[in-house]
Amino acid sequence: MANSVPDAFNNPPGGRPISQQIQLTPDQVDAVAAFLRLINAVENDRSAVAYATVAMRARALRDALRPLSLAIKDTADAIRVLTEKRLDRDAVESLRRARRLLALALVTPLRGPRNLLIQSAIQSLHDARASIVESG
Repeated sequence: MANSVPDAFNNPPGGRPISQQIQLTPDQVDAVAAFLRLINAVENDRSAVAYATVAMRARALRDALRPLSLAIKDTADAIRVLTEKRLDRDAVESLRRARRLLALALVTPLRGPRNLLIQSAIQSLHDARASIVESG
């Protein structure tokens, strides 16, 4: 039978910890897990902004497809991470707005309108990150 999460933290398999054992209550384990989820969502957000920025430099849609697809994937992952444990609804809404805008940019052949959509998506990603940082 597998150990529970708190047991795994309190009694690490494979040997003794280098320093004093860390004893965490189930509530503390949940708090650490929520914190790590928030960090993951912020990293997904950062990565999505980076990919979206690359897509804005593309002259042709075909050159923007991969970075836009990766930005959408990272945004979707951040949404998943935050919704699994119902963390930061405001950030989730901003991320969903960013994902919709990126999806529209993915099918917008003209560079000018595509970049306007991407810029709006980047702003929504920044809004999500600000919300996560404030709530965390």
